[in-house]
Amino acid sequence: MHAKNNEEYHGLERYAWQYHASVMYEEAYHHFLMAAAHRVDDAELMGAQDAGHAEAVRFCVRHALYNKALAEHQADSGRCGLWPKAGNFGIDSSKHDQRVERAESDLEAERRRFAAERTQGDPTLT
Repeated sequence: MHAKNNEEYHGLERYAWQYHASVMYEEAYHHFLMAAAHRVDDAELMGAQDAGHAEAVRFCVRHALYNKALAEHQADSGRCGLWPKAGNFGIDSSKHDQRVERAESDLEAERRRFAAERTQGDPTLT
């Protein structure tokens, strides 16, 4: 039996969301693709892929393509057109916004934790 906790792709997805929330779309694109690849590899290793797992791969690919479009738009500073929309990639905008909010919250918690560790023992540091 294959023993693992799937942290490799869940972690990559978490990082992808944090990159997306930080407007680092190129990095988010690559992390979503890596998460999809890990999910595919995991299914091949296990010898089966259920519908939920297949949908998770499609989810990662849709978000990767969305972030790639955002990165391309961001890189083209002369572009005057509208920014790509999540819905154009088959992404539910309300669920997307919830995940972005969660990523922003995670980043803020990490920032506070880092600041507390940095200033621990020295009240003059802020």
